[in-house]
Amino acid sequence: MTLDTFETVLVACIFIIPGFITDSVIKLFVTRPARKSPIQLLYFLFYSILNLAILCWLYFLIWEKYQSEPIKLLVFLTSTALGSSLLLGAIIGMSKRFELPNRLLKLLKCGSNHEIPTAWDYYFSKAAPCYVIVNLTDGTTIYGLYDQSSYCANTEDGQDIYLQEIYDVDSNGIWTVRPTSLGIYINGIQIKSVEFYKGNDENEQQETIK
Repeated sequence: MTLDTFETVLVACIFIIPGFITDSVIKLFVTRPARKSPIQLLYFLFYSILNLAILCWLYFLIWEKYQSEPIKLLVFLTSTALGSSLLLGAIIGMSKRFELPNRLLKLLKCGSNHEIPTAWDYYFSKAAPCYVIVNLTDGTTIYGLYDQSSYCANTEDGQDIYLQEIYDVDSNGIWTVRPTSLGIYINGIQIKSVEFYKGNDENEQQETIK
């Protein structure tokens, strides 16, 4: 069977694009290791089929109403696929962010394997702003801030982290930000451990970290 251009676009709108959009939205909520291309394509297809299974009735109604008007049909199907994919991605992403599936399984007293494979991914998937002390394998200690402009990654090539601010610490334990610094990149191979801290309140934080 051959597909003409319109049918090809239609199939892409229903079976490929929704999965891509849904998966992209999920990544905004949780961090995960990079997937190999064949596995990634399977996820796209799975999310597209899930989207279709939920909204098949709506796709059918749109098809029945606009099948004689190809342009309108394409517009309504594309709009529906886009909106539903964004919503589905947000729902799945939030449920993963707050670990709702694992909590439900624990409530039902069922064992479960955590979807996030490493402690590194688990913590940074929460994207919680905090102050960090990074201890390196050569004995160096780095004091920094992990916030919205910071970034961490866990790929097949290893782990690394970028801290948007670094600090100097005096003998009294006072943290002073380096005003001309643009942050620091740290290769995961160099990291021995990472400590996470936050002030108890704004006044304490201003007194101990300047």
